[in-house]
Amino acid sequence: MDKKINLIIDFENEINILRKRVAETEVSDNNSKKAQNNYNKVLDEIEDRIDKRRINLIKAYKKVKIEKNARKQVEERMQMVEDIAQDFNNVLGSIILNVELAIDDAFENDEVKYSLNQVIKASNHARYLIDQILSVNNSP
Repeated sequence: MDKKINLIIDFENEINILRKRVAETEVSDNNSKKAQNNYNKVLDEIEDRIDKRRINLIKAYKKVKIEKNARKQVEERMQMVEDIAQDFNNVLGSIILNVELAIDDAFENDEVKYSLNQVIKASNHARYLIDQILSVNNSP
């Protein structure tokens, strides 16, 4: 992209040099005036083409910049999702560990053991969902 922009700047500089030379040239007869007018028309056409290319390059540059910023935002959000999922996974690990300890302490109370096992079951399901989020987040 920068090479194209530099080429356009070089063309503009050349046109300005040519315009100065034409302006400095003395015009004495009608043929020279016609030639100079034709020359000026050609220079005007070249300038118009350069202006159109410059506009297209600027539009393309802005589009690339917008896409780059959007991609960066998506990557940042994906990283945030991954960080949150990993933190949540750590919290679930702590819950599961403490519930397993509570089951060991529940002695013969089957109702308490059943309820605690339901907490472990739900926590394991939550871990499975987190793994799915992380696998989607890490896929290409």
